[in-house]
Amino acid sequence: MYCKSGLLSPSSDESRRLRQARERVQAGDSCQPGTIRDVILASWLRSRAAGVDPGWGVHPMPRVAGRAGDAVDRYLVKLATPVFDFLRDALSVHPHLLMLTGRDARPLALAGSGASVQEGERINAAAGGLWREDRVGTDAVALCHAIGEPVQVHWYEHFALIADPWTGNSCPIRDPDSHDLLGTINLYAYGCISHPQAFELTREAARSIERQLALDESQRQTRVLQSFAETLARAPNDATLCLSRQGRLLAVSPSARQALDLGARYVSRPLLSDILRGEGLPPSTAVTQPCTLELRDGGDRIVRADLHPIAEGRETFGYHLRLRRPRGGSARRADPPADAGAWRSRWRFEDIVGRSPALLAAVDSAREVAGSDLTVLLIGESGTGKELFAHAIHAASERASGPFVSINCGGLGGELLAAELFGYEEGAFTGATRGGRPGKVELADTGTLFLDEVEAMSPAMQVQLLRFLEDRRCLRVGGLAPRTVDVRVVAATNMDLLEMVQARTFRADLYYRLATWPVTIPALRERAGDVELLAVRLLRDQHVERVLTVEALAMLRAHAWPGNVRELRNILLQAGLRARGREIEPRHLSITPGAHPSPSLPDPSSAVDPPGALFEAERGAIRAMLSRHNGRIGETAAALGIHRATLYRKLRRQIVRGPSPVPDEPSAPNVASPAHPD
Repeated sequence: MYCKSGLLSPSSDESRRLRQARERVQAGDSCQPGTIRDVILASWLRSRAAGVDPGWGVHPMPRVAGRAGDAVDRYLVKLATPVFDFLRDALSVHPHLLMLTGRDARPLALAGSGASVQEGERINAAAGGLWREDRVGTDAVALCHAIGEPVQVHWYEHFALIADPWTGNSCPIRDPDSHDLLGTINLYAYGCISHPQAFELTREAARSIERQLALDESQRQTRVLQSFAETLARAPNDATLCLSRQGRLLAVSPSARQALDLGARYVSRPLLSDILRGEGLPPSTAVTQPCTLELRDGGDRIVRADLHPIAEGRETFGYHLRLRRPRGGSARRADPPADAGAWRSRWRFEDIVGRSPALLAAVDSAREVAGSDLTVLLIGESGTGKELFAHAIHAASERASGPFVSINCGGLGGELLAAELFGYEEGAFTGATRGGRPGKVELADTGTLFLDEVEAMSPAMQVQLLRFLEDRRCLRVGGLAPRTVDVRVVAATNMDLLEMVQARTFRADLYYRLATWPVTIPALRERAGDVELLAVRLLRDQHVERVLTVEALAMLRAHAWPGNVRELRNILLQAGLRARGREIEPRHLSITPGAHPSPSLPDPSSAVDPPGALFEAERGAIRAMLSRHNGRIGETAAALGIHRATLYRKLRRQIVRGPSPVPDEPSAPNVASPAHPD
């Protein structure tokens, strides 16, 4: 809606007709049709009805000193700042006033040069003011907030006389998910005529900010979906819903779909408030801590639910909502039976996707050992599918009817890992459960125990594990008598354990106990031709109703995949959110072409120490991803699909072979570039 009237000077005939029309409207009369644009006339009439004084000399609303805006305003400023700064620098040689406003039409950021800044200060155009139509009359910012559309207001189109020498261009900035108005980006000039290019520049700036908002929201939703997948893997029978920050349904577990009878409603990704009613649903309240909600479904049945925010620091990415058993006479259950599917393997060898020789060799080796009780050591980079192999080995063994119990050794400290692995007796320590508690070793009796990230065990825990592997007896923390168990052990590592043995950080006798049958799982970059098969399967498994174009598939095949299958899944999830149609195109993939060449690996024919090659490959992949994200640890860990604590641990262990300094704490500056804190 830019001004097409060609107002060249205050003395032009059209300018005179415009002034006369405004005077008639201000006096309470009507003006002749076609004299002024409909959008301006409608704004004049609203301004007159609101009692705006056309003769005000400065902005009549008092400023709020030091106002920083609410969380939404701060979020907008954070993501709009790069575009705002670029626009400010590009216009530095021209007199202008650049303004970013929030939802309530208050300026959040201002910049400019020349007379436009001085004249803006004279009329109180400053941070903390209120630039609304019912306060200041017809103006670019006020009108854009009133109608929610891009607009240009020129000279005598303003309702207030003091704004006559101004030309203003204003464009709305909308939330990518809800499409609610978040604010406006505005470009003003004092004493200049209207110009379509200024209007288009403002519109393009608004689009750029909205694209940045959409990218940030996509990354947030991917984080929530990844966390949801991990939660579902641990408790597949829980009735859990995955929500965006705005309360939109992103994913649901099968139990939740059945409990709420969602059916086709889930496909359209509705707001949770369209399904359940009650107090405290996001985004009506800022939930920062886990809480319990009492809600009602469409049939007025009471449903109690636990709401867990997925957050990092003060930043919330989304929510998980776990339904409890509803009160009342409904036959549907929100909670599954406690023993349904507990400790069972979820995958078989048939679920391993790929036809590359390297992968088939690993599968054949795992199949060969599955029927025995030999201890297996799975070796592979993060995200290659070590846990999938462990499940498949158990499912193909004679222990398939027994439990499959897994534990991540990297996520627990020494004493806590001992209690988790071997259990504890009542009174063993403060807070111990009454009657004691069995450990994962006992729970895995007659089945398989999967030890992930076994390299993270402390020296003391290594001794305890070695003792257990030798006699298959475990002693609970605080216990007096050992218990004999029948357990098959499958361990996994993404480190070079032989090198750790040489560095005396891992026991040699434990290594040879674990590596009775080593299986090396290839990285995705070593599996030529498998990317397309995996992409199709991942899209199907994640219920993403999209297809990849030929160009997108070519882009996926050319990528080095430092994060392996986990990175591929994350990129496809993001692409599924970005794509609006049926096809996923290259522009939907968060991959920079040619930015990540595959890490150089030793020639397999000359490799004497395969775990050493694995170590070098992992180190190269991590360095490539650190470089891609400018050394930001959090972003790098998310892209690799691992926790930031895991990434720090990998970096500390690699420092003996690399020059980059590694911080001792996660809050310290990042590794690759201390100038860019994470």
